[in-house]
Amino acid sequence: MELHQEKEQTLLEPSVEVKELCCTEHGKLLEFYCRDDQGFICSVCMAGDHGHHEVIAADIAHMELKDSLADKPLQLRELMQHVGSNLQQLLRELKDEQCFGEETEEKLEQKRAELQQIVNEVVDLVKKHIVERQKTKLSNLQQQVEQLQQEMKALQEAEATLMTALKELEAAVLVQDHKDLKHRLESVSRFPSLEVAMPTTLDFSMEEQKLNSLIELNNNFLKEINFSPPPTEVLVKHLDITDLAPSCLKRLYGRTSTLDPNTAHPEILISNDLMVATWIGSIQPYPEHQDRSDHYLQVMAMESFSSGRHYWELEVSQARRCWIGIASNVMARKGNGRESRLGLNPESWCIEKWIDKYTALHDSNETPLDVTRNPKRLGLCLDCDAGELACYGDSQLLHTFKGNFDGSFKPALGFYKPAPRSIFHKTLKTASASITASAQSMENLSQSVQFCSL
Repeated sequence: MELHQEKEQTLLEPSVEVKELCCTEHGKLLEFYCRDDQGFICSVCMAGDHGHHEVIAADIAHMELKDSLADKPLQLRELMQHVGSNLQQLLRELKDEQCFGEETEEKLEQKRAELQQIVNEVVDLVKKHIVERQKTKLSNLQQQVEQLQQEMKALQEAEATLMTALKELEAAVLVQDHKDLKHRLESVSRFPSLEVAMPTTLDFSMEEQKLNSLIELNNNFLKEINFSPPPTEVLVKHLDITDLAPSCLKRLYGRTSTLDPNTAHPEILISNDLMVATWIGSIQPYPEHQDRSDHYLQVMAMESFSSGRHYWELEVSQARRCWIGIASNVMARKGNGRESRLGLNPESWCIEKWIDKYTALHDSNETPLDVTRNPKRLGLCLDCDAGELACYGDSQLLHTFKGNFDGSFKPALGFYKPAPRSIFHKTLKTASASITASAQSMENLSQSVQFCSL
């Protein structure tokens, strides 16, 4: 190719027929093709500079080159399809990212509004308490001021009377009236105000401490964002979980747990969305699994927690007799011993619900709980690092377990298994008793617990 260019030989354009071209050096037709120089040459060129090169006829070269390029269009089309597919994927990702950015901004603005509302509500509530207490204090002070003013007026009148008596009354009159005058002076000298202690200043340190905690929480939140890589969740570890309301725990550490069908007792039905566990009293066609509970009516969640803080809630209004808690991954699942029952071993902690009675259970130790009303939801907040499991009933703190939560733990729940139907039927004496027993059986069969979306 370089040789042809040096001798000013013409290279062919793809749309030009070879037979129409002549050698620029010799003026003869370009009838041959030099494979060494990859160009067309004439008969004189072939005898001269290309004498030792591999030369073939132009028609043969054309056919060979055409054959060598035959599969290139298919390769180009495949490459275009691949590039096109990647382009479409990138365009979709670009669109999704733009939508995600817009949705994220909307969510952040919503969070801004929620935070502003919380701050406004907290400040308004504190101001309300302060105003009420200040109003009461001002009313008491005003009453004391009026009392002292009345006493001052009485003292001034007594002083004027005394001075008049000393200056103007005759001796006989003064001697005659001195008893009454002395009595008036003694009465004003015993006014209750002389015993009144000085009023104390109102103490708002408790309210101020709560506001400082809220400010500190937000400051730590900003530090986490500014001085560390953006985490999946921002944890405020300096505050005890019992210092935070369940609504705040839900925002900071809320988790939506799902049930693990491989751990469910065969008589527990798991919903398709893995959120609801229902005891139905009949065997489900679950496959054999080493993690499945085979005696106690129990099931565990899929999620495991080994560090940090985690909060979740369960709807328990449809379960009369159940237990809600956590269990270590190493807790036994087989057999009817204490080692496989929630709350009866060192590897599990739970709140037991027995109709309207509630008990905290761990390692067979029972702590009766004072619950004024039957809660519809139970909330649990696990602080693995601090070793605490706080349990709430409709936002009311019921109990806090203290323990060593090293390892991996899962949310868990279970049901009490009622007596078999045959026992009820053997004890029936009348038709009404039969109806009552059947209703009780149906009620037991309808028990269910649901993980709540947070």
